[in-house]
Amino acid sequence: MPRYWVIGGEYKTTDFRDMANGKGPLRFGPFETYEQAKSAWQAQSWANVDSCHHRFTIVKDEGARDGDKSAA
Repeated sequence: MPRYWVIGGEYKTTDFRDMANGKGPLRFGPFETYEQAKSAWQAQSWANVDSCHHRFTIVKDEGARDGDKSAA
């Protein structure tokens, strides 16, 4: 069963290649449905709506196995 993650955060520039301050991306999840992930994505996106350096995306984890709760 696929799981969904919301991944992103603050980037150095609007080319969205390198994270700000050398930090890694933030992860939220896993979520069992796309709708749950979309809700989390919206919350993070709206919380940072005034910052052009923030970006979040929904990632589908096809390799997840039932009962596996480890990070993608």
